[in-house]
Amino acid sequence: MLHLLTKTLAYFNKRESPVLVTAFKIMNNLLISSATEDSSFSHELIRIGISAALQFAATPVSNLSDQIFVFLNLDSFHRYLSLSKLPKLISAPPIEHSHESNDTSRLGENDAIITYNLEMPYICPN
Repeated sequence: MLHLLTKTLAYFNKRESPVLVTAFKIMNNLLISSATEDSSFSHELIRIGISAALQFAATPVSNLSDQIFVFLNLDSFHRYLSLSKLPKLISAPPIEHSHESNDTSRLGENDAIITYNLEMPYICPN
């Protein structure tokens, strides 16, 4: 599923499209449903979503910006943005990255700061 989302977002990386809105809806639903089951999958999903959100942060398409806002305001997004504080599970192998392509969308240590520079409000649940 991650491979399909990555390829879809890479194909539509220069133009706003209803496909991107659907891709963000899928990512939001996957992040909500899989957050308690697979933390490494959720982390990779967040990594993919951040790179796409950075490309379309100033989009005029309201549906796409709404889905990006939902993505950035999910509790799971903030919980699994960094996996360094989570305990290491013996039974859960880490997701291996494909080194075949020159993927420049990988996130570095300071990318959490970049997401907050989008100036998208965080809505605290009551």
